[in-house]
This record gives sequence, structure tokens and C-alpha cells, in this order.
Amino acid sequence: MAIMQSLWIARFWASKSDISEMFSLNKDWATIIMDFN
Repeated sequence: MAIMQSLWIARFWASKSDISEMFSLNKDWATIIMDFN
């Protein structure tokens, strides 16, 4: 269920970061999601 986990990550970062900062982390999300799989 990597999709649900990635949504949780998105909510987690949104609660801690600016939207612009969250988007700057996008390049790392692929790696994070791959780790969950």
C-alpha cells in the first residue's frame, strides 16, 4: 500500500513545511516510495 504511505508522507511534510519546500523534496519521494515497496 505504498500509495497510502506516500499520502501520509505528503500530509506529514505539508504539516511541517511550506508548500514550496515540500515541492523541493519531490525528487526524494521516488526513493522513499521505492523503500516502502
